[in-house]
Amino acid sequence: MVYSLIASCKSAEVDPRIWLEDVLSKIPYNERDKKDMTELLPRNWAKSNQTCSE
Repeated sequence: MVYSLIASCKSAEVDPRIWLEDVLSKIPYNERDKKDMTELLPRNWAKSNQTCSE
């Protein structure tokens, strides 16, 4: 699973460390439906965090 997430980050041109730190800090405070966290997937995350791309 970890390898898959890192590969997704690389595919989306996202630094895996920055992505993981940000996502782990947001998960406990996600106000939306806890089951819908698709905005935190690397490709979707990159769209709203363009300054953190590699």
